[in-house]
Amino acid sequence: MFLILDTFNFLHRAYHAIPATFRDSKGQPTNAVYGVSSMLVSLLTEYNPTYVVAAMESKEKENFRVSDFAAYKAHRPEMENDLRVQIPVVEEILTAIGIPQLTFPGFEADDIIGSLVNLIPTIFASAKIGSEAKPSVPPLSQSVLIISNDRDFIQLINQHVQVLSPSLNSKNPPKLYDEAAVRAEYGFEPRQIIDYKALRGDPSDGIPGVFGIGEKTAKELVVEFGTIENLYQNLGKVTKESVRQKLAENAEMAVKSKELATIHCEVPLTTFDLKSAKLAGDWKDKAIQVFSGHHFKSLVKRLSPEEAKTPPADENQLTLL
Repeated sequence: MFLILDTFNFLHRAYHAIPATFRDSKGQPTNAVYGVSSMLVSLLTEYNPTYVVAAMESKEKENFRVSDFAAYKAHRPEMENDLRVQIPVVEEILTAIGIPQLTFPGFEADDIIGSLVNLIPTIFASAKIGSEAKPSVPPLSQSVLIISNDRDFIQLINQHVQVLSPSLNSKNPPKLYDEAAVRAEYGFEPRQIIDYKALRGDPSDGIPGVFGIGEKTAKELVVEFGTIENLYQNLGKVTKESVRQKLAENAEMAVKSKELATIHCEVPLTTFDLKSAKLAGDWKDKAIQVFSGHHFKSLVKRLSPEEAKTPPADENQLTLL
């Protein structure tokens, strides 16, 4: 299995879900660090992946979507300093465990992940890994699993690619999306989530969609017409006059929204080497060492019970998966 982590997605979720009282001996915040670390322990022990990569956001605020549409994510507040200072610590932990971090100037983590998903079949099918002859590469049928709560990744799902949306508490189980799960929930194919967002919009990303078109109507239109291109070519076949009028008045914005919602899958990840993503057999030892340094006793205990005493109750109760 090839595990791809949407790292900043979990940084933000952990930061807001875990109490700000989680701090180290110097008073520095560690709630996001602990949350991401707990997620890593759960994922690596449960799925036992062969390969793991952590996709990171570009440090540059400017990207091709912002350049093309100024309102894209413009409503989001600046990152709080208590979260910002934890990013290097998470990077340190990922490096210590042996998980490579991928980023590319001007592109979001979504685009890194989409491009990597596109690249994986080529790597697995090639005769070489890096500069060495391929001894034994697992078949692609060992699925690629994207770990994120961002539903934009649904568009990447196919017979080999799935998306796992973990939960930050035990009351809500994690949700695994494959092709069948997407059809059951939305009524259309994974790739058509782009057309759905083009119509419905996505307030969290500042994608406007078509003004006045809600979730129900967007689903119905996608199921009936497939794509917004086909929808606009057959606009006269939309039975509801009010819906037809909204679509006609917002055609340009629908096209722009689809562009914004589409993950760019051609980031030139020319330096990526599959060997760097292979999870080492001693990753647990490395994790225990780095978690011990951060006094994450419960995480050490989960990996090696004999290495730690019973941790505080509040730390025990935090579960990401």
